[in-house]
Amino acid sequence: MTAAGFTVQSEHAGDSVRLSVSGELDLLTEPVLVGRVRDELSSADVNEVVIDLRAVSFIDSSGLRALLVCRGDVQRHASRLRLAVGTGAAARLFEVAGVTDWFSYE
Repeated sequence: MTAAGFTVQSEHAGDSVRLSVSGELDLLTEPVLVGRVRDELSSADVNEVVIDLRAVSFIDSSGLRALLVCRGDVQRHASRLRLAVGTGAAARLFEVAGVTDWFSYE
């Protein structure tokens, strides 16, 4: 089950996949994001995953945990993870939680 309005859309370019996330990334929706990253890693020859969080309207500690799980999955796949955060909800959470240097950004 997912919350209304939460979406994850993928766009492939060579060996890179961009997952554009919109809506609220929280306890209810985190399994959707983690599942999509795992699906992309298992279904294609992916060397880079970009998670675009600029359209995320809300993110809590569950969303941060989802991103950390995704980071671990991507690293185990010997790929690279980058985030696009802009100045929205994700950027604020990373700053408050003190985890801005835990990720790579585009």
